[in-house]
Amino acid sequence: MFRSIYASGTAMLTQERRLDVISNNIANANTTGFKEDEMISRSFRDELISRLDETTMVNKVREVGPYNHGIHVDQVVTDFRGGTPISTDNYTDAAIEGDGFFVFNTPQGERYSRNGVFRVTNDGVLVNQDDFPLQGENGDITVGAGSFTINRVGEIYNNEGELIDRIRLVSFDDNSLLRKEGNNLYYNTDANMQESTASIRQGYIEASNVDGVTAMVEMIKTYRNYETNQRVIQSVDAIAAKTVELGRV
Repeated sequence: MFRSIYASGTAMLTQERRLDVISNNIANANTTGFKEDEMISRSFRDELISRLDETTMVNKVREVGPYNHGIHVDQVVTDFRGGTPISTDNYTDAAIEGDGFFVFNTPQGERYSRNGVFRVTNDGVLVNQDDFPLQGENGDITVGAGSFTINRVGEIYNNEGELIDRIRLVSFDDNSLLRKEGNNLYYNTDANMQESTASIRQGYIEASNVDGVTAMVEMIKTYRNYETNQRVIQSVDAIAAKTVELGRV
């Protein structure tokens, strides 16, 4: 009986964590370059229950059957599928087409992102929305006060046609080793990194790859699973209460 309570309890905790992941995806459905997460659950390892010291049996050992402790959160993985390019007609915006990431100089070291919404500081430095400088082949990219153009390979030219720098794009052998840090930035845990051959489109941004309708459906399904396990616990609790009452009689 109490095995059912434990199994349903672990299921409720897992569904609660799944709701957190889905809610975060929905909240970032309009975040430029955001990649949705998916939670993977797994059951605990089964244990084999045996009945010991049964005096009426010759062997004195009888297998009762497997026992499972419910489910738990195995891992949260990120879906790195590319989002749809959206035109902004803003010359400071840029979108990556292909496998690659922009590189930013942060106080914690290099960080990576697909968010190509940039602005120019008063010092003429090209930065992201958190004022982290975009990295080029020569370090922080300084474009000055005038307008600039970015070609498909990431080369930046000023309004006089002079080459300023080339945007640094990197890719990784295994994107699953990247970890989200917040503010749409990733850090590298152990993946091999190399220069990316992806192309850049100036005046575009990459939309989030979250499908809002699908995410809402998953949220409803997860919430119903949570309610179902909640009702199981309530039913078992009611049965236990009746058992206690019968025992008193």
